[in-house]
Amino acid sequence: MFLPHRTDRGISRAQLRNQKIHLHLENLEERVVPVAFGAGNLAIYRVGVEGASLTSSGTAVFIDEYTPAGTLVQSIALPVTDPDGAGPQRTFVASGTSSTEGFLTRSADGRYLVLPGYVAGLGTSGLTTSSVPRVVGRIDADGNVDTSTALTDWSGGNRPQSVASTNGTALWVSGAAGGVRSTTFGASTSTGLTTLADFRQVNIFDGQIYASTKSITGNTVAIGTVGTGLPLTGPQPFTNLPGFPVLGSTSRSAFFLVDLSAAVPGLDTLYVADDAVDQIQKYSLTGGNWTASGAISANNVRGLTGAIDSSGNVAIFGTTGGTGAIGGGSLYAFTDSTGFNNAISGSATVIATAATNTAFRGIAFTPAAPATATTSTLMASTSSAEYGTPVTFTATVAASSGSLAPRLAQSASSRMETHSAKRRPSLPVVPDSQLSLIPLCRRNCL
Repeated sequence: MFLPHRTDRGISRAQLRNQKIHLHLENLEERVVPVAFGAGNLAIYRVGVEGASLTSSGTAVFIDEYTPAGTLVQSIALPVTDPDGAGPQRTFVASGTSSTEGFLTRSADGRYLVLPGYVAGLGTSGLTTSSVPRVVGRIDADGNVDTSTALTDWSGGNRPQSVASTNGTALWVSGAAGGVRSTTFGASTSTGLTTLADFRQVNIFDGQIYASTKSITGNTVAIGTVGTGLPLTGPQPFTNLPGFPVLGSTSRSAFFLVDLSAAVPGLDTLYVADDAVDQIQKYSLTGGNWTASGAISANNVRGLTGAIDSSGNVAIFGTTGGTGAIGGGSLYAFTDSTGFNNAISGSATVIATAATNTAFRGIAFTPAAPATATTSTLMASTSSAEYGTPVTFTATVAASSGSLAPRLAQSASSRMETHSAKRRPSLPVVPDSQLSLIPLCRRNCL
C-alpha cells in the first residue's frame, strides 16, 4: 500500500511541518587560536594578568608579540592546566616576582622560541625551592606551543633562568643552580657541563655556546664561552671573554653579539644589559681584547636582543620588568649607527609598557618558518598542428604556500620549450569492403 502523504513513522508530512523544533546552543569552550608570528617582530616573556596581584607563587606566562614600533600584535598563553591528561604536554608557570627568570631566546636556525618555567599549577607556592620539574617551552613560527621537555635535574631547589637551542631539538639550559646543562627535546633529564653553578642567560652565536653569570666575589668570569662549539658532555671550561671586566658594580643579564667589521674575523661587537647601572653597554673586540665602547641609559634593563638592519646599523631592543605585586615593565628601542669600535651614548626610547599586575621578562625576535613550498600544481597546455609546424608547450606552477613558490614558478617558466610536431607513419587507405580481411592488431600496431 502506497501512502504518499505519510512518513515511515506514521506521521503525516503536514503534521511534521507543523512540529516545533527546539535547538539548544551551548558554549563548550572559549579558545584564542594563535596566528603565525610576523616577520621581524619581537617576542616578550610576560608574567601575570590584569586584576590579580603578582606573587612568588605559580603565575601564568604569556608570549606577547610586538612590532618594532611597539604595537601589540597578539598574546600566546602557556598552558596552566594539563593540556593532554596522561600525554607528554605539561603545565607551565613561573614566579611572578623573580626578575632573573624568563630569559627568552630564539633558536640558532630561527625557527623556535625557547623559554624556562616550572611544571606546576597556578598559585603553587615555594616554586624556587621546590623539586617540581623545570620545563622547556618551545613555540614555533605558527604559534604552536610544546611543553613536553620537563627535566627533573635542572636547577633543582632554585630558579630556571634560560634556554638556548640550535634547532629546537638540541637544547642547553641554565639556572641559579646546576650550571649550564645539555639535553634534547622531549627528554626528562640533562647532562651537566660546568662546575660553576649560577648562570643567567645562555645563548648561541656563530655555533658557540655563551653564558652570563652574576657578579660575585671570587668569580673570574662574567660573560664567556662554555667549552668549544656546542658541547654535550662535561665538565667544560667556562672562559671569560678576553679583556671583558669581571667584577665591579655590575649585574650582567642578557647579551648578544654581532659582526660589524670586515677587518676583524668573526663576531666583534657585544651588547650587554646591566641592570645594576641601568645601562645597555657596548664592547668591541680590538687587538684580541673586548674593550668598552660606551653605553646608553635604560632603567633596570635585563632582557636584550638586537640585529644588524638593512642600513648596517644595529637595532637594539631591551626589556625590564617589575618585581612587586603591581608588576610593570618597559620595552626599549635604540639604534646604534656608530659602527665598529665607536662609542654609543644617549638613552633608549620606551616604545611599550606592561599593564598593571603584569611584568616583562626576556625578549627575542619572533621565529620564522623554514623556506619550503608545501604544495604545488603543474599544468601544461599544448596546441595541435600539422607536421613541421612549431608547437609551444606552456607549463604553469602554482604553489599554495611557502616562500619557494615564486622560485618554483620561475623555474617552470624558464623551461618552456617549442618543438616541431612529428607525424606518425602513413597508413594505407583500405576500402570498407576489405576491412574484414585485415587481421586484428595485437602488438606494435603503429
